[in-house]
Amino acid sequence: ISEIIQKIEKQTRGSESHKITIDVSTLIKWHILILLNMLDKKSLLHKCRFLYTEPNEYIIDLFQPLSFGIKQIFPIPLFSGNYDFAKECLLVIFLGYEGNRAMALLENIDPTECLLLIPKPAYHQKWEGRTEEMNKEIINIVGNSNIKYIDSRNPVLVAKQLKAILSESCSKYNCLISPMGTKPQTFGLYLYWATNPTNTSLIYNAPLRHNDLFYSEGIGKTWVLPTEIDS
Repeated sequence: ISEIIQKIEKQTRGSESHKITIDVSTLIKWHILILLNMLDKKSLLHKCRFLYTEPNEYIIDLFQPLSFGIKQIFPIPLFSGNYDFAKECLLVIFLGYEGNRAMALLENIDPTECLLLIPKPAYHQKWEGRTEEMNKEIINIVGNSNIKYIDSRNPVLVAKQLKAILSESCSKYNCLISPMGTKPQTFGLYLYWATNPTNTSLIYNAPLRHNDLFYSEGIGKTWVLPTEIDS
């Protein structure tokens, strides 16, 4: 990522109008967060345009996992907040299609409270309810009262929704947030993080291996993802 930043600096040096287009469609979510953070620190975000192309469909089986096991749970570099040992822990999970992985995260962290964020609306109407179906186990354990719905596509709206949802929790808990949802939600998470919420860290749970039988196919809509709240 440092090499990417250096190349962007070189290409944009001396030109305010020069734009670099970055396609994040296949980037890992925690890599996206680090890239945004480093670009922001170098004052290069405004010189970049980010594209994301949705899949047309996911080849899935509601009765088989998309990944197996947990290789590692770690704080995402550059996103470790102030941890207050006098406060209890709130785990916030952006849910996707990996219910077993989300469940493993809950079991390993063992937080005082857990909040589940479900994307709504889904990319396609026929996908509505799929996230809930693939995360039934963790939803049953955490309870419907700890479920919040959050936009799937609009990073600015995601950031504003997160701020509203977590406004009271940030002062009460140490918040651990895990980005397991959509790529646009990951951008929204960064926009929220950039507002400097207290006692908040971002964590990632890397799977041991993915289920090669399930994958995305086809090309859906392409979006330009904003990197400013006021966009």
